[in-house]
Amino acid sequence: MNRVRFLWTYASKWKGQILLSITALTFVSFTSLLFPWLVKHLVDEFTNGPGNGETTQTLAALLVVVLLTSTVLGYYQQTRMNALGILLRNDLRLALYRALLEQPLGFYKENRVGELSAVATEEVAKVQPLFSNFLAPLYQNGLFVLGCIGLMLYLNWLATLLVLVVMVLPLPYILRLSKRIPTISVETQKSQGRAHAFFEETLVAIREIKGFLRERLELQRYNAVLDDSMKTELAGSSLRVKISQAVYLLLSLVLLAVFYAGASRSLFPDWSIGGLIAFYFYAYMMTMAVISVERIYLTYQNIAGAIDRLRALLPSVEQSQRPSVAVSSAKAVQGNIVFHNVTFGYTSEHQVLEDVSFAIEPGTWVLVSGPSGSGKSTVMNLIMGFYETQSGQVRIDGLEMNDKNASVLRRAMGFVGQDPLLLHGTLRENIAFTEAGATDARIQDALRIACLSDLVRELPDGLDTIVGERGYTLSGGQKVRIAIARAIVFDPSILILDEANAMLESDLEKQLWSNLLTCRKDKTTLILTHHAGNIPRVDQHLRLDGGTVHSTFNIQLSKTADLALRAR
Repeated sequence: MNRVRFLWTYASKWKGQILLSITALTFVSFTSLLFPWLVKHLVDEFTNGPGNGETTQTLAALLVVVLLTSTVLGYYQQTRMNALGILLRNDLRLALYRALLEQPLGFYKENRVGELSAVATEEVAKVQPLFSNFLAPLYQNGLFVLGCIGLMLYLNWLATLLVLVVMVLPLPYILRLSKRIPTISVETQKSQGRAHAFFEETLVAIREIKGFLRERLELQRYNAVLDDSMKTELAGSSLRVKISQAVYLLLSLVLLAVFYAGASRSLFPDWSIGGLIAFYFYAYMMTMAVISVERIYLTYQNIAGAIDRLRALLPSVEQSQRPSVAVSSAKAVQGNIVFHNVTFGYTSEHQVLEDVSFAIEPGTWVLVSGPSGSGKSTVMNLIMGFYETQSGQVRIDGLEMNDKNASVLRRAMGFVGQDPLLLHGTLRENIAFTEAGATDARIQDALRIACLSDLVRELPDGLDTIVGERGYTLSGGQKVRIAIARAIVFDPSILILDEANAMLESDLEKQLWSNLLTCRKDKTTLILTHHAGNIPRVDQHLRLDGGTVHSTFNIQLSKTADLALRAR
């Protein structure tokens, strides 16, 4: 029932189209049941000797009308239900994409990106046949079974009872085998997810794979993953075929026996040829409807498994209704940052920060230093709201950094991580990533500050040069400077640079700091680094060690800073 409610929240918007499709399907099913009945009368008309020619013509014309109407409505019903399946798939995929974008970074430490990608592609695709391959055949086959039984009883109740008894005989066998299908189906979906994750993660690490000559080994590993997936798929396929073929063989033999008995008049001497043919048609239609239950059940298992995985990732309607944001505009953020008794660890066993408190005034240039693993990047993650504190508070301009305020507060922040990620696209698209409406003048200004103007002039297509996926066509220093340009193009109130100078030559680093100091003299800037020798200005020094922070103020400006300030 929970699955039905979940799907209805997305499909209810199309209830009118669903109703029209079901109405058309009802008529198509009715005409399918009517067709053998008209054939019966037509055959009886011929076999009973010369009859009324007008009656024969009327029956033939009626058959043509039935066929044409059924074809038109069948076309409408199938195309509409296929379209509804595609719409549902896209809505679920969009909702999942939105939900994944809103997840905290801690979520991605516990879930493989490849498996999440498999859910968004393969698992969501399994929900697409909901209307065309599950609801439509389930409804139509239900009508077929009930209609066929009723008409068969009317034609010959004794033969009908014989067919129904034989249909019941294999049920214990079918139920026993069917119990294994859900388990195999779940295992198949998991193994396919593992194969998808392996494939995606291998391509992400393609530089390392080529660098260490691991192509052959990775191919062997991927082949082993595919073999495991294939074994479970073949086991499920073999089981399903075994069930359907056993049922088909048994019922076909019974139908042949009934047809033979009727045709030879040994068991049913008063049965007309037309009645016998109609009975056989109805019995065959009912048999096919019963056999198709196995396919419908398999479709249901695939859809149900996919829905369960989607429900685990998609928030409920109540959860998705976020409270209103406390700040109306990112421009209101001044850059005051306060840590109050903050304790945080990525795991419960190890705390990175313990009862940390400090305050940063607006417009302050802050140096954050400490040995590797001391928590410098953690401070950035908490300021950005990527993780929630285990205790204590992080406040920006007096507002707690939480889900309620994060979306607006982040609009006033720019950051450059230790390994900046560039997107596959043009240089212009990567720089304007944070400011979709950035003008060429603003982009050129960001390029100048990040010391990229010369590089862009040397590129054959300038800002329209394609940057390879994840910036593979660029050096480490170039990627960092592009990331800096991306972070400052919208003039953030708070800028966080995490080892942004690690890959830069000394002269280039000095020029970059001078440019940043010129444009960000009165804006909060946090510099997380092991290499502070060329930093021109430090108003406050946060030194992390052993999970605690030591704060020092009124740092003497370096000679570089004095020169930069005079240049203004």
